[in-house]
Amino acid sequence: MKIFFKKYLYSIICGFFGSFGLYCLIYLVSILNFHEISKHPCGYPISIILGLVSLLVCIITCILNVTNLMNEQNIIKYIVCQLLITMISFVISFITFNTFGF
Repeated sequence: MKIFFKKYLYSIICGFFGSFGLYCLIYLVSILNFHEISKHPCGYPISIILGLVSLLVCIITCILNVTNLMNEQNIIKYIVCQLLITMISFVISFITFNTFGF
C-alpha cells in the first residue's frame, strides 16, 4: 500500500488541485455573471489567487509525473492507472468542495 501511494501520489495531488481550481473558476464566474463583486469583496480576489495557485500546482505535478513516467517499464498500464486515479480523486474532491464550500 505504501508503494502504491508513493507511486500514484502525483495523480492524487493533480486530481485534488484540479478540482479545487475548477471550483474556484465556477465561484469566480458566478460572481462575475451576477455582478456581485461588491457582495463578495474577499471571495473575488481569493478565488482568482487560489485558482492560479492550483493551476500552478497541477502543472508542476504533471511535469514531475512525466519524469517518473520515464522510469516505468509498462507505460500504458501506468498511464491508465494514473488517469483512473486522477479522475477518482477529482470527483471525490469536487463533491467535497461542493458540499462544504469555502
